[in-house]
Amino acid sequence: MLDRLNVILLDVDGCILPNTRNSEDDFIIFGINLKNLKELCLSSNLKIVIISSMSSRMVYHKGRIKREDINIFCPHDDRAIAMMSTYISDVTIDVAKGNKESTIKRYISDNDIGKVIVLDDTNFSHNVNHNNGSYYVPMNGYLSGKDISIINKIISK
Repeated sequence: MLDRLNVILLDVDGCILPNTRNSEDDFIIFGINLKNLKELCLSSNLKIVIISSMSSRMVYHKGRIKREDINIFCPHDDRAIAMMSTYISDVTIDVAKGNKESTIKRYISDNDIGKVIVLDDTNFSHNVNHNNGSYYVPMNGYLSGKDISIINKIISK
């Protein structure tokens, strides 16, 4: 029997990209969060699906996260997308567009998916059920050692 894929459904803005109003500091923290997230994914055999509002300006094409070719210029989002492309493209499997709640439910009900871990600053705990292998880990700008430990415990169950 093949192992099922374990995924992180990842919000970005306010979740692993802080909103402290100090843009340069936010992006330094974001880079650290992305590096730690990539290391976690590689060591735990996890894949990422981006479920951010930023997804409307991104595509996942040929194994890379890219800015979608649209006429909306947003330097903040463009920088974040470029950083995600650099750090987590190789552990990402999709950029989901549309309603987050529907995306979460779709991944939870997918028989090819093992555990689903939702990292978001919006409380989606009502959508998950530990009995079916889905979990919500609240994020507010920082992927801490405690958060990584929680995710590792979930994966090892």
